[in-house]
Amino acid sequence: MPTKLNLLPSNLQVSKGLGSFLKASRSLGVMLIVIFAIFSLGIGGFFVLSKITLGNLQTKVNQLTSQVKAQETSEQQLILLKDRLAKIASARNDPNAYKNITNVDSLFTNISPVSSMNQANISSSKIDISLVARSNEDLATFINNLKGTTLFNTVNLSSLSFSPKTGYALTVSLGNK
Repeated sequence: MPTKLNLLPSNLQVSKGLGSFLKASRSLGVMLIVIFAIFSLGIGGFFVLSKITLGNLQTKVNQLTSQVKAQETSEQQLILLKDRLAKIASARNDPNAYKNITNVDSLFTNISPVSSMNQANISSSKIDISLVARSNEDLATFINNLKGTTLFNTVNLSSLSFSPKTGYALTVSLGNK
């Protein structure tokens, strides 16, 4: 068994209780240093892992943001396209004046080129025509064309006047079927 020699004078010797306390505090200090080192490494690893995760999340957020922007533009285009299609369908369903324009042409057959139409308001439901007939024959031809047509429900002669200088001026309102 080993012997312990203490060469210190007895007044400078460490008491038995203080010796065990110092021994325990040394052990506790070493354990605390080891725990602190492990804790520091853990915190450092946590920060590195968090930085890597944050970088990955930021990359994913940027990708998703670009996808959302791309989808926003395509969605806006889709909404505009739907709006245009709705307007086209609405325009197709609205009554138009094409039929009345072709019907008016039949009224001016066999009329000389000296006579002229001054004004025409053509809508889908009604036609207003102002005509200047230079001769009696042109006036009679126009009235016979009106009388012979079956394209209009109502014929209303709004005005008829004569001037030796210009000829006959008449205004007619026609209602279609």
